[in-house]
Amino acid sequence: MLTGKFLDTQYPCVAGYQKVGIVEEVGYAVTNYRLGDIIFLRSTKIASDIFSSWGGHTGYSVVSALAPYMFKLPRGLENHLASLLVLPAVGYHGVAEVMGIEKDQWVAVIGVGMIGQFSAQIAHLLGAKVIAIDLCDDRLLFAQNHANALGINPSKTDVEAEILRYCRDGLDAIIDTSSNSDIINQSFHWLKNKGRYCFQGYYPEKTSLDLLQPHIKELVFYNPIDSTPEGAYTCAQYLATGKMEMESMVSCRTSLENAPGVYDRLIEEPNSEMSIIVEW
Repeated sequence: MLTGKFLDTQYPCVAGYQKVGIVEEVGYAVTNYRLGDIIFLRSTKIASDIFSSWGGHTGYSVVSALAPYMFKLPRGLENHLASLLVLPAVGYHGVAEVMGIEKDQWVAVIGVGMIGQFSAQIAHLLGAKVIAIDLCDDRLLFAQNHANALGINPSKTDVEAEILRYCRDGLDAIIDTSSNSDIINQSFHWLKNKGRYCFQGYYPEKTSLDLLQPHIKELVFYNPIDSTPEGAYTCAQYLATGKMEMESMVSCRTSLENAPGVYDRLIEEPNSEMSIIVEW
């Protein structure tokens, strides 16, 4: 949205699709929430003519107590981590709910930013053998530590040769978060016959795909988008109990007043931060 590449971006707008807040008032008929409850909440509507997009970045929200994508935080999950719950839920949706990754399958994740990291962690929890592919060694190390992943840096290693060293017939599945058509086309060669490919990135421009290998190998494509409330709550439980790790991915916490400077830094150095918490 900041660079104008997101679909239908308009300014001024109220962005944001994930947040944590404290219940300050309840209606007389509300029984499932109390004053002081700490909740996770998705998008909200904006009562103005400003373009809402998701309407998450607001100081206050008036919400139905029956909102499907709202729930109290489980004990043990810290507020600032819960405010990022959509990201693990997106990974969960693609890996567990859409693809159905299974035990002992070889799965490669291309690009291990936030969504790639959680795709790797969920695949590991499902019993898969994970390969993480990224140009940033710090991100590869995180995937190694928290998804038991084999890390491959394409600038240093022949990815295909390294993959075939571990699985001679090729990968069972690939999850792409890079949105890079050159890498995607190259990666078709890494899959076994009837392998599965998950387009888990965001693809704002036309993506040129070489479909010869997918045709020869009868590959299956998946195109998940967004996440589900059930997936978000499952991830909340995993984070609360230590099955999943997020804390060390939070590279910056900032006040609302300092947020513009953080955005400037992201424009200049897109890989400088893994995730940023804005404290309202």
